[in-house]
Amino acid sequence: MQTKKIGKLVVPAIGQGAGGNDKCDDIHRIGIIRLGIELGMTLIDTAEVYQDGHSEEVVGKAISGLREKVIISTKVSPEHGDAVGIKKAFEGSLRRLGVDYIDIYQLHWPSPLIPIEETMEALFKLKEEGKVMHVGVSNFSLEKFKEAERAIKGKIESNQLEYNLVERGIEEDFLSYSEENDILVLAYNPSLKPIKNRLILENIGKKYNKTTAQVVLNWLASHKTVVPIPKTLNFDHLKENAAAFDFKMAEDDFKEIQNVFQPKIVEVDPSKIRVLSSKNEPVYTTLEEALKNNANLKPSPVELAKEIVEGGILKPVRVKVSDDAGGWYEYDLIQGRVRYWAWIIAYGKDRPIKVCIYE
Repeated sequence: MQTKKIGKLVVPAIGQGAGGNDKCDDIHRIGIIRLGIELGMTLIDTAEVYQDGHSEEVVGKAISGLREKVIISTKVSPEHGDAVGIKKAFEGSLRRLGVDYIDIYQLHWPSPLIPIEETMEALFKLKEEGKVMHVGVSNFSLEKFKEAERAIKGKIESNQLEYNLVERGIEEDFLSYSEENDILVLAYNPSLKPIKNRLILENIGKKYNKTTAQVVLNWLASHKTVVPIPKTLNFDHLKENAAAFDFKMAEDDFKEIQNVFQPKIVEVDPSKIRVLSSKNEPVYTTLEEALKNNANLKPSPVELAKEIVEGGILKPVRVKVSDDAGGWYEYDLIQGRVRYWAWIIAYGKDRPIKVCIYE
């Protein structure tokens, strides 16, 4: 497996996302993680919030006896971002993972309620004690990242962000900043592809005898500081992911992907977006539900609304053209539901919201 040296971090070209899945038994998930390690995918990303900590427990079982071979990346939830909360959350992660140190410890989201100075001080104290090797963040805009940098003398070494051929917002500013300052970008949900123009990916794949998924992962990792962390529970897909880096993409192919797959970002009247319920995750379908936050989502829509007013929205919400039989709705919301309601709370339905149209 190819590796990258980004600042003081030496990481594989691709890692493993270990977000939980209640439909899959632990033995299968442990087998996936262990095979991934054998294939060189030694960076494993999880979080205390995934399955209420069970994801960390599964990772801990998978890496038992392999600690020195792996890079463990986990995340503390924003509501635990004060000094006492971070200490307690960190100890919980150590216990569940069965380790005595964590390689990359990240704040999962910015918190509008806890001063970033307090959070950074607590994280870097863990680093000074030798319990954390590298401090990072997750879902931070460039503005928020710089604010965190100003709050502490030490270096924040990573930022975990969504990056794929549909969501390319980090190319506007953070990607170049990461390259200039040697900051690792852990790219989650990397395999998402647009529906249109997939034939282009297929044709490029044929040139290298690779699948479209491998082409996309290779393209992402061709960026100096980017390490994709796809999640899979399929052994064949895992092997496919690991084999995405034994070829070098020609510059013409790289540029074709760069130019063709430009996201379609527009501003839309929020009232024209339909919010549908979901069997897989808690979804608020009304403003009243979002304000009550009975599912205890963190950050809550109200907290995120404050964040949006202070620093802007991290990225557009994702929609698709609606099949609404009544003809009122133009789009259906498919990703970013908390951000959608946070926008409504912050600005009402009269202010257009940026959307990325999935097509």
